[in-house]
Amino acid sequence: MTVLRLIFLLSFLAPTWASAEAYRLQKTEIMDLAGDGGFKAMTILAPYGWRSDGGVFWNQRCAPYGYALNWRAIAPDRAEAISILPVVRWGLSRPGCPDDTFSTLSEVLQAQLRLVLKEITVLGYRQRPDLMSDALPDLSDGLMRSTFRPDAGELDFTALDADGKRVRGRILGRVIHTRTQTRDFAQNIMFDGRGGVTDPSFLYVATPEKFEPKILDVVRRSIVPDPTWARAMHKHHAETDRITFQGRKKLIEFQARFLKANSGLFSSFSQRDPNGRWLDRERTEAIRGVETFENSRGEEVQFDTAYPHAWDLGDGSFLITDNPAYDPNVGTTWQGVRMRRAP
Repeated sequence: MTVLRLIFLLSFLAPTWASAEAYRLQKTEIMDLAGDGGFKAMTILAPYGWRSDGGVFWNQRCAPYGYALNWRAIAPDRAEAISILPVVRWGLSRPGCPDDTFSTLSEVLQAQLRLVLKEITVLGYRQRPDLMSDALPDLSDGLMRSTFRPDAGELDFTALDADGKRVRGRILGRVIHTRTQTRDFAQNIMFDGRGGVTDPSFLYVATPEKFEPKILDVVRRSIVPDPTWARAMHKHHAETDRITFQGRKKLIEFQARFLKANSGLFSSFSQRDPNGRWLDRERTEAIRGVETFENSRGEEVQFDTAYPHAWDLGDGSFLITDNPAYDPNVGTTWQGVRMRRAP
């Protein structure tokens, strides 16, 4: 029998954030903390009643673009938590910054865990082909050759958290491995370097009796960047690349392709003509694993593709399910209108 999952977005719909048949989530803002008070960078659906902290921090000297996304939501009883961990880059470290070397994504994820947890025991690692970006073409100008290898996966583990509790957890990440070789005019290898850069990783930990790892993908897919912030970040990335790789057009073009291929978190919701917006939305949906619906007011709402049937209850709340036969107008006190996919 198809398992029914409902997501409730208003506080009165369920007494706790999760039960055997429902998730209860609330829209939460993640702030860019630059300047006085900061401003909205993105929104995310977090479990109802959880306290969140963190955001986008600047003046991070060792971060690839000078900023880091570091955010956490924690349950009132501190038995569960979800975190977004900063990007990891290696092979191009600045003086005074860590210069770790990683061969696999599993090694990267374990290194991230060691920064926030103790006594980690890995239970298993699985690749996630559904999150893997398309392979980028090799770059070569005769004297320099760069190759790029994408990977994505999730790692299950047990550990001790900051309170000394034994927890189970799952961490999910995505990476582009790079290798660059340079040769002299006689084709002798002068440099052979390996590196890589990740997307922000997603971490979920809970006491064993409350471990519900499916929530990690639901929360990950709910992120929606603020359009103004996303455009500003793309400009910032482009200018940083221009300065870093000045005079080396091919490398700048690679950075642009890399950002496009890995825009699941910071995709540009640009103001284009209708057809352009549709193409941009379709690409974003494919990367993030969401489907766009219209509510009763014609506004667009995006939900996890694992729950392809949606209902608008008319009061700002929504039900989503994987059961095509489910109808909230039958057998419940709710009155809903089936939502249609956005054209």
